[in-house]
Amino acid sequence: MSLAQTLDAYERLGQRHGLGKMEPAGLRVESRHLDTPEAAWTELMACRPVEGWLQFQSKTLVFVDGRLPEPESDWGWLLDAEACDSAGRSLSVRTLSPGSLRLVLAERQPVGTGEPDYLTDEVRHWATGKVKVLGKARLRYLRYWRRDDLDGVLPVFAAFQGFAE
Repeated sequence: MSLAQTLDAYERLGQRHGLGKMEPAGLRVESRHLDTPEAAWTELMACRPVEGWLQFQSKTLVFVDGRLPEPESDWGWLLDAEACDSAGRSLSVRTLSPGSLRLVLAERQPVGTGEPDYLTDEVRHWATGKVKVLGKARLRYLRYWRRDDLDGVLPVFAAFQGFAE
């Protein structure tokens, strides 16, 4: 079954059972290994994120409108972050082990551009009290689903897209 056939079958089921909308999309992912939390912060800043959340050793916070805070020394190191830029590109920083972090940049692409094609849907997760911002209490993600001949349709990636009500 092709991706188009899978989408068609999903839409028929979705109409009967009230499932959310899915759309086909390509996905380009770039990953960078970083040796220090300072390097991760520098790379994140260079991407010019407009909104997201940051987790330091002793502080978790959100930012909007491109107003990233200047880290304070008592926050400790940057551990993890999710953000998006003005073009909708998803930015993710994860600590892999002490002194080893990964920055992942994910960008939605049109179908058929040479990048792998997926089905996508939007999913929203309730934020914790620490992450709620400006009346928006949900984290919004674009979830990518891959079709597999053996296992069916599997979620393979979730790209942070900002905050939502």
